[in-house]
Amino acid sequence: MIKGIDEMLSKGISFSLYMTHGGTNWGHWAGANSPAFAPDVTSYDYDAPISESGQTTPKYWELRKTLAKYMNGKKQAQVPALIKPICIPAFEFTEVAPLFSNLPTAKQDRDIHTMEHYDQGFGSILYRTVLPEMRSPFTLTVNDAHDYAQIFLNGKYIGKLDRRNGEKQLQLPSCAKGTQLDILVEAMGRVNFGRAMKDYKGITHNVEISMDIEDHFFVCNLKNWEVYNLEDTYEFYLQMKFQPVLSLKDSLGQRVPGCYRATFQVKKPSDTFLNFETWGKGFVYVNGHALGRIWKIGPQQTLYVPGCWLKKGENEILVFDIIGPKVAKSEGLIEPLLDQLLVNKPEARRKEGGGTGFVGRATCPQR
Repeated sequence: MIKGIDEMLSKGISFSLYMTHGGTNWGHWAGANSPAFAPDVTSYDYDAPISESGQTTPKYWELRKTLAKYMNGKKQAQVPALIKPICIPAFEFTEVAPLFSNLPTAKQDRDIHTMEHYDQGFGSILYRTVLPEMRSPFTLTVNDAHDYAQIFLNGKYIGKLDRRNGEKQLQLPSCAKGTQLDILVEAMGRVNFGRAMKDYKGITHNVEISMDIEDHFFVCNLKNWEVYNLEDTYEFYLQMKFQPVLSLKDSLGQRVPGCYRATFQVKKPSDTFLNFETWGKGFVYVNGHALGRIWKIGPQQTLYVPGCWLKKGENEILVFDIIGPKVAKSEGLIEPLLDQLLVNKPEARRKEGGGTGFVGRATCPQR
């Protein structure tokens, strides 16, 4: 950056910096790239000279020195005093409103429709129906889930379909007639440029089950749905019935999706970065303010909280997690964690004497 700007200024060329100041995609404002579908994270820090929270960076000071060379001896303006971020001691979440016991009134529909059809713009949506008897394992095809779908049979988690990876099919076990099928779909960022801007959310076409029966291929387009709109708003979560967090696992031994609530103390409000490394996937509100999205895969593991949104004394936090936390806790850090990517990545080449290997987890720097 410095080399390029120095050259342009030496030749009298005009330029602009993208970005000069990082920013934040508050609430649901994080968009998505396409093709292929690639949702943005909440932070728009962008490695800018001035950070997301208004801090100067080493890049800023190097840029400032370069610009000084072309000011004809004039003195540069003084840098304003910076906000000093604060630490918030680790705190645990004490209440939870489990999602499946806090569903709103269902809408009845023969055919499946998008989230927008049910007058919902953001959040998650749950589609529910019952299955015919399936005596052998079969294939579930969702055309298409926008953007992240979790599949449950009689409340048991079976698997997920991630639009980023082009996933549409899942193998399901044999089941009895009347088995309840739940498809929980979270809407992520909307494509914000190009041909794919008409980006409907939820399930955009249909859901089929199929299997091979002797010499025949059986396909059934599922009908008769119950649809539950899960509006991602502070008011929606407040109306849920909260209970003490006694365990982070349900009777089936799986994590509990739902809304988790806690309070934390602040002596002197200032900027901080709340840590969500131990959570699944969801959305965060602090004192009613929508901070943005969290997802265990990263690379962003913290959310920026402006000091003006915090209060001296007790503060409230709500986390709606569609997967459920591994550990229901958080803490406030003085620096963000924006580069901790926790996903399986294919190796660049094969190991000697073997097939393609996979790295189990990317190595992350310590705080």
